Amino acid sequence: MPKPSMKSIVIFSSSLQHRLYRLFILLSLPGILVILFSLWHAKETARQESRLQALTVAEQLMDQQTELLKKIKTFTIQLADLKDFAAPLQTGCPYYLAKIQKLQPEIANIGIVNIQGDAVCLLQGRKENINIADREYFKNAVATKSFAIGYFQKDRSINSLSFNFAYPLIDQQQQVYGAVVTVVTLDWWSQILANSHLPEDAIAVITDNNGRIIANYPNDPSLFGENINAYGFSSELPMLNSTIELQGINHILHSKTMYTDETKNSLNVYVVMPFNNAIQAANQLFFITLAAFTLMIIGLSIFAHSQLKRNVLTPIAQLTLTIKELAQGLLPKQFSLNSPELNTLYQHFKAMAQTRLTAEASVKRQHDELSSLLNALPDTYIRINVHGDVLNLGGQISQLNLPVCARSKLHLRELLGEEKVNSYLGIYPVKIKLANLS
Repeated sequence: MPKPSMKSIVIFSSSLQHRLYRLFILLSLPGILVILFSLWHAKETARQESRLQALTVAEQLMDQQTELLKKIKTFTIQLADLKDFAAPLQTGCPYYLAKIQKLQPEIANIGIVNIQGDAVCLLQGRKENINIADREYFKNAVATKSFAIGYFQKDRSINSLSFNFAYPLIDQQQQVYGAVVTVVTLDWWSQILANSHLPEDAIAVITDNNGRIIANYPNDPSLFGENINAYGFSSELPMLNSTIELQGINHILHSKTMYTDETKNSLNVYVVMPFNNAIQAANQLFFITLAAFTLMIIGLSIFAHSQLKRNVLTPIAQLTLTIKELAQGLLPKQFSLNSPELNTLYQHFKAMAQTRLTAEASVKRQHDELSSLLNALPDTYIRINVHGDVLNLGGQISQLNLPVCARSKLHLRELLGEEKVNSYLGIYPVKIKLANLS
């Protein structure tokens, strides 16, 4: 069977010193548990604050974009109400349309198309041979007779990546005879995101109904038209407070639908914010707190060890030494103890030691007196009982006339004769010591 190591012997020693050390360690455990709970709570708080921040940013961004969409929708509907675009449509644009467009910087181009999808008015770009009959937003506007939003595309007139909107032109018989089209470039939309005062480490993305990127922050035109998966997360994730990892960093993802038209075609916004910094701050606070607690424990350990040694261990060692001195018959030396309890114990011990030494001195004195008395006895003596039986012979017994055949049990008459024995027994009825028999 393996022998226990010295370390385990020290840790599990039953000495008072190590028991007190173990008690001190046990008393420190609640503090360590509190620190660990504080770390967990700080991390959860940081994660929750990041969620709330992402939600707030997403809500603010959605409100901004929603207002922008309302403005574009209102402007497009107002264009449809102009008399110059009443049926039948005339080829060419009214002279004031350019001035109106300058009042709406978000609008890159304005077009009027007939029911066949042919452009009869284009404010910017190429104006010949433009037909949008194949565009979904045009089809949806004609089919639903309502405002329709498009998808990521490259605009055929201005030859730029854009997102288009359409509103039908309806005559008095409620028949659609064309549509008004407004165009927003993706570069401009991303610039709007950049001016939204988003956090520097945040990611904001606007996608069409197919999950294709039409605006992003930080601005990266190379991602226009790419699927949202290019950022490392999916549009299939829950819209509220999903936790994702991008490039080894934890992020909070929050997404919302900004607008949905009659055909359920939607515009969506995604806001992604890292919370590693908050977690790192919580970890840093934890390590600082743990270090401070450790230093405090070390300081308290040193102080406790000093006080323990001064008030308990050293006095116990002095008492142990005093016991050894008492075992040698020495009177303990006087010394003071800082602990009232140990000092009281020492005073009782000192009184006990004094009592013991006094008793030992008395016994020694009586022993010395007895030895002196025995040394003062004559050369020969006889100790008998009340009946005259000899109990003990001492001294030079050769002076006595012992019988030739001495028995083991003698009577005084055999040594002194009948007459002397009767005389002595009459005088000393209890015990006779005969001295100086010569």
